[in-house]
Amino acid sequence: MRDGAAAVAVILTMEQTRHIRPQLFSLVCFAALLWCLMAARRGSHRWLLILPPLFAVWANLHGGWLVGGGVLAL
Repeated sequence: MRDGAAAVAVILTMEQTRHIRPQLFSLVCFAALLWCLMAARRGSHRWLLILPPLFAVWANLHGGWLVGGGVLAL
């Protein structure tokens, strides 16, 4: 029964797997932002050099860069 329900769920949602949601880009970029900020806090300030290209890419992929900019400002 459980396997049958899983099979039906996979078949019904198969079309949605072909699309990448723009929010996924923001999740990845936000994680990269936090990684860079934590590395800089530990004393490795060279990671801050990644932020300008990160925000350039992020701004072109999804509007969530505004949240990242707010976190960076804080």
